[in-house]
Amino acid sequence: MSINFDALPSKSPNYVAPAGKYKATINKAEVRIGKTSGKPYINMELSLTDPSGKSFGKMFDIITESDSDIARYKLRRLITALEIPMTGNFELKDLCKIIPNKQLLVDVIEEPAKDGHPAKAVVDVFTNEIFYSIVQAKKGETPVMSDPISDDDLPFAASDAEDATPASDPTDY
Repeated sequence: MSINFDALPSKSPNYVAPAGKYKATINKAEVRIGKTSGKPYINMELSLTDPSGKSFGKMFDIITESDSDIARYKLRRLITALEIPMTGNFELKDLCKIIPNKQLLVDVIEEPAKDGHPAKAVVDVFTNEIFYSIVQAKKGETPVMSDPISDDDLPFAASDAEDATPASDPTDY
C-alpha cells in the first residue's frame, strides 16, 4: 500500500475532550519547583476515558503548595477522591510517591486557544467538586461530597456494568 504524501495533514490535529466528568488514571506524578515562586508542586499526567471506556487522551494538572483557598481545596479534593488516609502534616513529595496508577473521576473543561497555543482540556476547579472517588462509585456508594453524580451516571463503574447502557456522550454526566 502506498501513502500519498500530498494527502497527509500539514498541521497537527488538536482534539480536545469535551467538557464533562471522566475516569482518570494518574500515569505520572513528579515534584517540580516553580520558577517564580520557588515552591514545590506536583505535575500529574492523567489518562482520560469516558463511561464506555473510550480514550480521550492525556492531560496534565498541577497540585500546588499554596496559601490560596482554591489550591488548598483542590489538594483536599484530590486526597479525598483517592481515599488516602491523611492526618497532620505532609509534604507534596510524599504524596507524589503514592498517587501514580490511582484512578478517580475528574471534572474537565476546555481552555480556549490563546497566545498561539491550541485549546486544551483542563481540570475544572470552579463548577463542581473537581475530583471524585472512583472506588465509592464502583461500590455504588454515595461519594463523600455534595451529590455531584449518581450511580446511574456511572455505567462504567457499576457492579452490573454488563447490563448498563453506556452514555453516548461524556457530557451526559
